[in-house]
Amino acid sequence: MRLLTSIIFLFIATWSSGQGMVTLSVDFSDEPEQPPESFAAVRSYPDSLIMARGIDSLLTALFNYGYIDVEKKAVHRKNGAFTVFISQGVLYQWKLRNANINEKVLSANRLNDYFEGTPLPFSRFNQIRITILNWYENNGFPFARIFTDSIQQNNNLLNATLRIDPSLPIVFENVNLKGNVSLARGFTANQTGISAGAPFSEEKARMAATLLSDLPFIRIVGEPTIEFTPGTAVITVPVARRPANRFEGLAGVTNDPLQGNRLQLTGYINLSLLNLFERGERLTMNWEGLTHGTQRLLLQVNYPFLLSTPV
Repeated sequence: MRLLTSIIFLFIATWSSGQGMVTLSVDFSDEPEQPPESFAAVRSYPDSLIMARGIDSLLTALFNYGYIDVEKKAVHRKNGAFTVFISQGVLYQWKLRNANINEKVLSANRLNDYFEGTPLPFSRFNQIRITILNWYENNGFPFARIFTDSIQQNNNLLNATLRIDPSLPIVFENVNLKGNVSLARGFTANQTGISAGAPFSEEKARMAATLLSDLPFIRIVGEPTIEFTPGTAVITVPVARRPANRFEGLAGVTNDPLQGNRLQLTGYINLSLLNLFERGERLTMNWEGLTHGTQRLLLQVNYPFLLSTPV
């Protein structure tokens, strides 16, 4: 009896779940303006409550795409399926004017056309603002702000002026290592791409610790910090020494009968030393003392950024 009850309960639960699934079709009433097909795709939802949230999300997506007059007209149900009727209105675009944005920004990001009359898709407006702001943040103005002024509507065009407030210019002072690792300032500058007096770059500041961690003898042990003073920025990276020097070897003395029983040093030594002179250099020595007076010695020196060039 208990088994029969469990089977009946499972059947009822499964049937109820199936009954809860609803489908939603979308009907756009405004002609000839029709949104992309992705907006008109048939959707499925677990129940009508989640479907209502889905309709709200659809309206928000249409607004962000550029149908800012979008409106839900009605929701009808027929044969268990739902249809939402939407008046999307016209598709709006931006027509931008430049108040004081550096022309280098527009050229570097190929934005000139949008400030010379070419309409900008509504959905790209925030992306353009972020692109412009990122350029300033990576070219010495980390506290820059961007504003939209004088918005005016002309049919389906939104005329707007973009203005930048660059704020105080900032340059790098240096990159400090906090811990038991020392590096020459010139080597640190080459490794991180951050040199004293260079315009502050948000991207370079963010990558500094990652580039330092690429060195085999450095381990990052905390979050880097940036200290701003009027006009300058100092980056501090907490570090610890990572064991990287290696030494192994075996040596002995033997008689060589072919050399009149003269004493001969035999064995091998493998030595690898890193950052002896705080320039990130690597010194490698491999020595082998073979029989019959034969010896092999290989010395290698890797000195990065010699004369400030990566070699």
